[in-house]
Amino acid sequence: MAQPVVLIKGLTAALRMNLGLFSTKTLVDTAPEHPCEVRTQRKFNVEESLDNQGEFVCSEVLLIDFIHLGCYPKT
Repeated sequence: MAQPVVLIKGLTAALRMNLGLFSTKTLVDTAPEHPCEVRTQRKFNVEESLDNQGEFVCSEVLLIDFIHLGCYPKT
């Protein structure tokens, strides 16, 4: 692996980071006209992701759309 990844459990709590600042609601409230890239990816089951030799094939359908945050559905 060229760039190893490290996860540290409890890091945000130890640093007292408020992850609520990164929610969709906060982003919509602070910058509703900011453009946002929305990606939708179809999940394939195992049989659809393998070719005839049983090798993994990366052929997911990826839909990319651009909207303004203010148009993002509020949940």
